[in-house]
Amino acid sequence: MVKFSLVGLVNKVACHIIIEGGVDMLLTLDLIVKSTNVLLKDTYHQICDKHLNFLFVGDQFASLCSIDQKSFINNNLKDLECDLQSVADKYNFLNGCIINGKRKTVNYLLTFQKENQLYILKNYVTPIIIDNVIQGVFIQTDILNIMTNLGLDLLFKAANQQILVHDLNLLRLKSNKELNDIEEFILFLISIGKTDKEITSALNTIGQNLSTPALSKFITRKIYPKMMVHSRNQLVNKVFKEGFSYPKLLLDNLSSLKILSQN
Repeated sequence: MVKFSLVGLVNKVACHIIIEGGVDMLLTLDLIVKSTNVLLKDTYHQICDKHLNFLFVGDQFASLCSIDQKSFINNNLKDLECDLQSVADKYNFLNGCIINGKRKTVNYLLTFQKENQLYILKNYVTPIIIDNVIQGVFIQTDILNIMTNLGLDLLFKAANQQILVHDLNLLRLKSNKELNDIEEFILFLISIGKTDKEITSALNTIGQNLSTPALSKFITRKIYPKMMVHSRNQLVNKVFKEGFSYPKLLLDNLSSLKILSQN
């Protein structure tokens, strides 16, 4: 039997293959892809071969890129005419760190804006190893699209990019060491134009119970002094001037914060 190593959600793909064909069957990358098409079809996940050409793309990811799912197959991101093509070099570099064995796992963010929606894609990349050889990568993608009440053009203009790519192994999650995790989370939501009521709902979703009046006092008494500002406008301006940050509570709770995609 061929030895293999599959990490994350692809483990259940391996189980599906074994159930269908028996434990002594020959496992191949093609077989993994076929099973993935059955089990993970309606997702944002992807599988690439060792040349980083797509072998599988979930329907949700294809829809987000506004391109037909079949157009991805056997093509590299740099060869596809889609919104993410502009970051193909960074995408390939980070995923390539798995292929060349430099890193065992890679975590990175893709952030971009469409109309009044801010999309944050958190990618967790692991190798597909068959017979002790890396044959490709599995890219597990979690996504949060946030309805913003504030134009974020300045965020992307400051970086001179339409799509931001951040390696989570290198990204400094906190922009202000004086702020704790909850304060950083609140600051982020204020920065994208969320109201106190919307922020309260998001906090309640992740188990941080706070009333709207209590939140308003918390912002003026705790966050304003630490950020050395006196108003919401000053606070937002300072955030964009000093640099956007991704709070830990946001990244740890992407799947729970779908409430932020609502008006």
